[in-house]
Order: sequence, then structure tokens, then C-alpha cells
Amino acid sequence: MKMNWKLPSIVLVFVLLHGTASPAPAQTMVDFREAIHAGEPSLMTVVVTPAHPDPPPGPDADDPDEAAQPAPPPGAPPNAANGPRIELFELDGQPMMPIPELVQQPASEITSAAFAVDESMLVAYIGGPAETVTVLNRSGQQTDGKVIALDYVTGLAVISVDDGLFSGLVVSSAETEPGMPVVAIWLDGDVLTADAGMVATRAVASQSGIGSAPKIDFGSGGQMVGAPVLDASGVLVGVMVPGQDSKQVCAAASNISRLIESASSKTPHDLKRGLVGIQFQGVGALVMEVSPDSGADKAGIQPGDVVDRVGETEIHSAADVVAAVASARAGDTLQLTIRRGGESQTVPVTLGEHPQQQLVQTAGPADGLGPVPMEEMLRQFQFPTPDRWHGRRLMPRNNAGPDAVPDFAPNDQPLQPADNERLLQELLRQMEQLNNKLDRPE
Repeated sequence: MKMNWKLPSIVLVFVLLHGTASPAPAQTMVDFREAIHAGEPSLMTVVVTPAHPDPPPGPDADDPDEAAQPAPPPGAPPNAANGPRIELFELDGQPMMPIPELVQQPASEITSAAFAVDESMLVAYIGGPAETVTVLNRSGQQTDGKVIALDYVTGLAVISVDDGLFSGLVVSSAETEPGMPVVAIWLDGDVLTADAGMVATRAVASQSGIGSAPKIDFGSGGQMVGAPVLDASGVLVGVMVPGQDSKQVCAAASNISRLIESASSKTPHDLKRGLVGIQFQGVGALVMEVSPDSGADKAGIQPGDVVDRVGETEIHSAADVVAAVASARAGDTLQLTIRRGGESQTVPVTLGEHPQQQLVQTAGPADGLGPVPMEEMLRQFQFPTPDRWHGRRLMPRNNAGPDAVPDFAPNDQPLQPADNERLLQELLRQMEQLNNKLDRPE
């Protein structure tokens, strides 16, 4: 019987051509040895003793105007305004809970990774004004440093050291891009430590507290605060700093360039947190209230306006505006495009100086980053809200008599932390707004 070999031959040729014509691209790992070799000579460690502002002075007995001021009502917080205040009371007139005296507890020393940017200047995280700054090299030798310029938004500072003779890093002038491989390096004692990762997103608005920041997926996620982030060639593209969500975030290299520029100017100055003076309502960027004499007020922004753009950034929510303002600094002018009555207009808004310049992070005491804000502590309280009564029920105390006052006890649908946080933030916002109106002269 004669066999037909034509079909198998054709199939064989097709397989060979298909396998050789379009090979699959090979996956390669990035070699960071060059970057680490370039960055290692610039690394140091900084130990900071935070400075604490003096407490506000009490009434001066020698000043008749101050001595004549009446004492604050019982239970009122220290230095409260003597006028009417909005507070929460039980039915019998007693405060709902004792109001603790909000005294700033001394923060422990802050240890930060540091890196040189020229022969005598370092960049490190100090978190705020510092009383003392000690710079340690890899050999453990230490010297005193002097803060030249502080960025109150990121908590980073430029520190000068006499006779440093450091090898400075090159700071990138470009933004990070998704997919960019990066490596964070720092000294753990005298041990060089590196953690490689990849930029996962473009700079986006989030709860970072420093403005728009890219998300970076690292291998371990345990980078030292202040660690420089380098690209594969050893160029600085960011610095790891604490964020408001208790996680570290990457402050873009543009923050470092601006800080160095401020420190290198003829009149070095700190970079202050800016204030635009707008309160928003709802999830969008609808202006609810404009603070008197603020940058927004002077620019003519009115309640009811909708913010569509800040500079080149398209605005989708109030968080985008907050991030845009946090990315700027006091004294900067932002171009806000607003929509009013169906018509759009662009107005320049010069940021004022935010009244709360102290940088307070929500990280725990073990991180050495200072105290936890009062708002964070209040979130631990559980408040039953009117729209969540179905989630709690009244039950008598155990072993109590028939006349016992019932307690609130959780059932199978307890209050969720997110509900409590939203309630607390809304109460704080409304109380602050009402108190500001009461304090404002007619």
C-alpha cells in the first residue's frame, strides 16, 4: 500500500517555521549593582531630638486686660475662647466625657536614613523643628549637623555638616513612570541594606499627606524612613517618608530639588504647608464655604462653585484638590479652573500659610515618629449613630435588678469602624465650622 507523506511534511514545516519566526520575549531581572555602588558613598544615618514649642503663656496678672478675662467654663479645653462654644453634654448638664488636657508628649528620638546631595549637605527625615541633629557615618563616627531648610509637608530637611566631603547623589528632574524598576538603599547600623521594587502607578492623590505620590511595590515593604529611592542608573527619583495612613510613601524627587534650592539660596528658608481656604461638600469638588481673607476668597471663589482643574490636573473629587494643594507650598500660586452657573473660568489663587504647620504622623510610638493625633485617638471610641440603631440593641446589665439602667450591647451587626470614622469627621467638621462662626465678629 502506498502511503501519502505530503500532509505530515507540510505540518512539520509549519511547526518549525512557527517556532523560529516569533520567539517569546525573555524576562530579564534588573541589575541594581551599579545603582547601589553609586549611592553607597552618600549614605549616612541621622539621629534627631525634636524641638517642642513653648506652651502658650497664661494670663499676665500685670496686664489688666488679660487679668480681667473670665476663666473658661468647667470642662472646656485649655485656651478655649471665652465666647460661646459648641460642645456635647449629657441631659444633666455634665460633659459626655472628661476632656483631657491636650498636652504634646515629648517624642522620642527620630532615626532616619540620610544621603548626601553635595560635599557638605545631607537630606534626612526630621519630622519638624529639631533641637539637635547628629550625623553618623558607616563607621559609627558622629558629628553635629545644622538644619538649613525644612519642608513641613514631607518632614524632610537639608542638613549641613562642616568638612563633610561627601559624594552627593544626582537628583532626577523627571517624574517616575509605571513599570520603572527602583531600589531603596539605607544603612542599618553599618550594614548596607537594599530593597528593590517597581513603580506601580503614576503620582496619584491619596491619603499620603504629602500630595500626589506614586505607589511603589517593594519586595519587603520595610524600608527605613528617609531612604533614597534610586533608578537602575543610581539617580535619585524619590525618598521614603511617613504618610498619614501609617504607611511609608515615596516623596517625588521634585520635592527634594525644591528643598535643595531653598537651602542653597542666599536667604535659606523653610517650605511651609499651604492653605487655599476652601471647604468642600460631598464626594465631588463642590465648594461649600470659603474662608474669609484666604487665597480663594481673594481670588473671588464663591460657595457653589465647582473646581474642575488645578493647573493641568483634572479634578474628580475634593481629594484631588487637597493633594494638589499639598504638592504646592505657602506662597505658591495655583491656577484653579472653576465652573459657576454652567460657565468655566480660570483664576489664580495664591496659597496662604496653613495655621497648623506641625507635622504629626499617625504611626505608632514604636516607629519613633512622634505622638498620635487627637483625632486618631478619638476614632477608637464607638458611637451609635441614628441610622445604625438596627445594629445595636438595649440589654440589661448581667446580674442586675429589674430597675437597672440598660446598656448598649452589640448584636450580630455591630457598628463598623468606617461608620464611626465618618460620623466623627462630620461632627468635628460641623463643630469647627460653628465655633469659627461664633468666634467671628459680626
